[in-house]
Amino acid sequence: MRQLIEIAGGGIAGLSLGVALRERGVPVRLFEAGRYPRHRLCGEFLNGVSEETLRSLGVVDLFADACRHREMTWWRGGDFLTRGRLSKAALGLSRWALDQRLAERFVDLGGELCEGQRVKDFRGEGRVDARGRVYQKTSRLLGLKAHF
Repeated sequence: MRQLIEIAGGGIAGLSLGVALRERGVPVRLFEAGRYPRHRLCGEFLNGVSEETLRSLGVVDLFADACRHREMTWWRGGDFLTRGRLSKAALGLSRWALDQRLAERFVDLGGELCEGQRVKDFRGEGRVDARGRVYQKTSRLLGLKAHF
């Protein structure tokens, strides 16, 4: 039997990883501090994720009705700055719908979803911290998230 993998954080990254692992028969328990569905301010616009990546994660069909955005416009306040074309179409889908779809897929595949459970120290073998929180670590690598 495969080792149980535990994931802290049920956002796009944690749920997508959980789905991909369950698709491969890996037992997964996912902890999410909130409950689904929920409104989120970020993530309603996915750019740079290929259809091939979504297919390999087992979630490509969840984006069938997503808007395909091919252009962007920059504004500062009420002032128009510029308009441009995106190199790849970006996917527009509400986080309410996306999180709910990912959570349902995860559970349908046999994943154990623990909603309303916040975890503190989540390091160790078989554990993945997908909470997006800053914590002390020894790696020189840094992840950056930005909102524009």
